[in-house]
Amino acid sequence: MGVIRQETFWVLGAVPLGELPDDKRLEKVAVEVQVADYRSCRPYETACTFMAAGADPLEAVKKLLEEVGGEEGILASRASVAWPVHPGPASVLTAVGIHATRSFYALHYARVRTDRQGRLPLSLQGMKAWAACLPEAREEVKVLQERLFERYPPLRGASLEDLSFVPFFIEAVPRGQVVFAVDAPGRATHVLVAERTLFPMAKPYDWEVLLQANPETLVRVLRRRTPLRALPAKAVRDLLEGRGDAEAVARLAAMARLSSL
Repeated sequence: MGVIRQETFWVLGAVPLGELPDDKRLEKVAVEVQVADYRSCRPYETACTFMAAGADPLEAVKKLLEEVGGEEGILASRASVAWPVHPGPASVLTAVGIHATRSFYALHYARVRTDRQGRLPLSLQGMKAWAACLPEAREEVKVLQERLFERYPPLRGASLEDLSFVPFFIEAVPRGQVVFAVDAPGRATHVLVAERTLFPMAKPYDWEVLLQANPETLVRVLRRRTPLRALPAKAVRDLLEGRGDAEAVARLAAMARLSSL
């Protein structure tokens, strides 16, 4: 992947749910984005900046924030201006909105170098995880986590005893009868099967990779990293497709608990 050369961010804070930060605040941030973009460029790179792209900085910032507006969840959007030949420099501006009882916004600017395929080193899922870990966003993320607990009650009992902390979940990714619980750093640390049986994953699984994984990959991951390894591959595939034997999974969980005593 590419390389991050320089980055900075702005915490825009929380406003009433569904609203955007006020124009005065956005005007100040837009100027700072423009300055950061210019200062992070080498002389021959100025053609691939937001200024050179002809966009009005304030309108660009507003447009990004509007794209991550909402009433619940964590949303991310980005704008980028890249050198036409790869690998090469690029300016990347990412907005994240976190919506629970209020709407929290953050902006992240980075000057990066793309790889030979033109890919950027910053993923939108990674930016969501970054914003969710900001101390200023913690109250809204807590509310979102509580809503996850209401939707999936067994998640409330999750703990990583060997690390002595409770995971801070920000999202649940359902796949059939399997729900992957994702923590603030962007890792699936637990799986909930048939809405009642919770297993920790022996090794956390990356959120972005999870979203793109095909069923065969997920079968291998579940059999390698959870007690579902005791089930045949077809039985795990059935669970991922919304079928499967929930009672067999419950018995497996009971056996796993007994073996840990």
